[in-house]
Amino acid sequence: MAVFTALDEDELAAFLQAYGLSSDATRTPLEGGVSNSNWCLDFGILSPALVLTVIEPPIARSELDFVFAFQRHLDAKGLPLAAPLGRSDGSLWGTLAGKPALLSPFLPGTVAVAPDSRQAGQMGELLARMHLDAADFTPRRSNPMGLPDMAAIVRRLDPLAIETAVPGLAADLASAFSEALDDWPQGLPAGAVHCDLFPDNVLFAGPRLSGAIDFYFSCTAPFAYDLAMTHAAWCFTPGDSVFREDVSAALLDAYARSRALSSGERAALPLLARVACLRILATRLRDWISPPEGASVTAKHPAEFAQRLRFYSGDRGARAFAP
Repeated sequence: MAVFTALDEDELAAFLQAYGLSSDATRTPLEGGVSNSNWCLDFGILSPALVLTVIEPPIARSELDFVFAFQRHLDAKGLPLAAPLGRSDGSLWGTLAGKPALLSPFLPGTVAVAPDSRQAGQMGELLARMHLDAADFTPRRSNPMGLPDMAAIVRRLDPLAIETAVPGLAADLASAFSEALDDWPQGLPAGAVHCDLFPDNVLFAGPRLSGAIDFYFSCTAPFAYDLAMTHAAWCFTPGDSVFREDVSAALLDAYARSRALSSGERAALPLLARVACLRILATRLRDWISPPEGASVTAKHPAEFAQRLRFYSGDRGARAFAP
């Protein structure tokens, strides 16, 4: 359960008043996240349920504006997601406990813990639509978790603690970082991307995908990197990270039917998938070795993505993206 911030009732009432809402709501902490504090606000018959989010990591106003503008842009295109609600003054966020905070619709549905090929196909189609609809979205944001950011996180960790968490991982990280810095592909089609479409950020209501959430890592990056990140997140069994060829094929085929991949993008996908694993390993190692003080949060073990990094570093990982 991710709750880092204690809410003051009077401050919360003032915050909700800016949306024309009463503070007379049942507040339930939401499980699953590791970065922000989230609650479901249930107003009963007075209003649909909403999600209250307090954004915990420091983030500049301009970056928040990018994130929320991108969500509103995709929402206007008809994509299923939870775009932030507007306040009475026209802004999309306010503050609680001195931190940025917002309200968004509570989307129906549940996450797919182990997505099947049908769900992966819907994810591939949605991801392609996001990338196509980003074509006329002009604001830009640098990747908040680019290679230098990942490397900085890892450098701050005790190498012995990394080895204790996953034996042999320190050497794998060094090799993968070196390769990524030397061989990062240039000139790939790029634009605004979600960059964090893990299964727990996608909801299904029955058999149908009902929405994508948590756009806080969205940035300007190659579309193929967003696809590689999604592939690394979706195409393995939870826990033991066994590669699922049927899920991989469904995701990639559905994506390519809506947005064709160039030969350069296709060739770059194995490296981009390794970089995606590096990004997740950096944050999971940090949270596992040095969890935030005072947070009620379930850290995820880095071993899963160590396995996936090793998969993408071998021949099977390269073949996974072959047409």
